[in-house]
Amino acid sequence: DFSAAQAFAENETVATDLYLIDRMSLGNLIVDLGIRYSSVDSRDAANDQQDEEFPITAGALYKTSIGLNPYISYAESFRATVGTDALAGTPLLPRRGEQIEVGVKYQPPGGSTYISLAYYDLEENNLVDFVTTGQTQPGLTIEAEGIEIEALVRVGDLTFDFDFQHQDAQEVDATGVGLPRPSLPETTASLWTMWEPSNETLDGFRLGAGIRYASENESNGTAFLAANNFAPTPFRIVTDGYTVVDALLGYEFRNGITAALNVRNLFDEEYFATCLSRGDCFPGEQRTIVGTIGFRF
Repeated sequence: DFSAAQAFAENETVATDLYLIDRMSLGNLIVDLGIRYSSVDSRDAANDQQDEEFPITAGALYKTSIGLNPYISYAESFRATVGTDALAGTPLLPRRGEQIEVGVKYQPPGGSTYISLAYYDLEENNLVDFVTTGQTQPGLTIEAEGIEIEALVRVGDLTFDFDFQHQDAQEVDATGVGLPRPSLPETTASLWTMWEPSNETLDGFRLGAGIRYASENESNGTAFLAANNFAPTPFRIVTDGYTVVDALLGYEFRNGITAALNVRNLFDEEYFATCLSRGDCFPGEQRTIVGTIGFRF
């Protein structure tokens, strides 16, 4: 008779979300306001839980005649965590967060160039940690702040697509002690260049090349070493950063047929994406070649 085991494994979740969004223009000022009603009802063998929230979003952007547009935004997040805390025996708490972002966007009138610069600061609480018996919430909070730069610039037949991000992200425990978020590089950057000649001889030809960079990342853990009388000993695993090159070759025929060859990690650089304190490492993507043929009609 497996009815007891089946009843224990049975669970049910019902999620409901309603959105209300409004955009207003007051002269050169554009204002966005939004509110969401989110409700999650779930049931398992241990607990019945109901979580609901009304997260809001708000933003404002001011348009200028020269295309330099400053903005600010605020957003709240809510994500229900379904299940039972393996250590406390109580329903898992929903993850709640908030983010503020300020920046400027630049697009010259009549031009195709686009540049944006942003600073953000976010926090999210009630992170889940995994233990041998399941999930638990030990009071972890994400705190992160950083800058991001994006640029799309066209010069003649060349297009440059640039992205840069630098952030300080930490997981803060219930006592207020923070450690860098595992496996997350502080700095990432990429530059992609595309050449699409406009002369008749090479019409339809595309040639692209790019470079991607990620700085080192780390993972922190606790060991129980005999040399230290098996007392808890913090340790850190650092994974080196990497730089890889990508490429693209494509052609669009006059009859609507398109062909392209994409290569990621062109020089087959060997690297690890991250190594975790629990002992496992994840190798980076090897050289990957993808050919595509399409038809436009």
